[in-house]
Parts: sequence; structure tokens; C-alpha cells
Amino acid sequence: MEVREILGKKASGNTRDGKITLGLCGEKEGVLIYDGLIWIHDNNNLQLLILRDHHNAQAAGHPG
Repeated sequence: MEVREILGKKASGNTRDGKITLGLCGEKEGVLIYDGLIWIHDNNNLQLLILRDHHNAQAAGHPG
């Protein structure tokens, strides 16, 4: 589901759509926020890139 689609449904007054509760959605500086967290749409490559980036950080205790 795309960010514009989610925000459009929320603006139309919908409160729920399939997997998500639209009442928990908001926007901050063009980024979709869901229940206080940044929404990462269903893009496995992007999700894996973010996971690797944060998992492999030395601050996470996993250097490499």
C-alpha cells in the first residue's frame, strides 16, 4: 500500500483498511508515521537494506 493511498483514505474519514488502522496514521515532513513509527511499505529490498544498516552498526554490537 502506498503512502498517498493511505493518507487519502484517512482524509476520506476511513478508520480501518485491511492490515492497518488508519486512525494510527499521520504524516510528518512527507513521511508516513504509523503508531509513532516510520512506515516502510512492502518493499523487501528497502526493508532488508534498513535492517542490515542498523543491525551491522557498531553501536548495535554487531560490527559486520
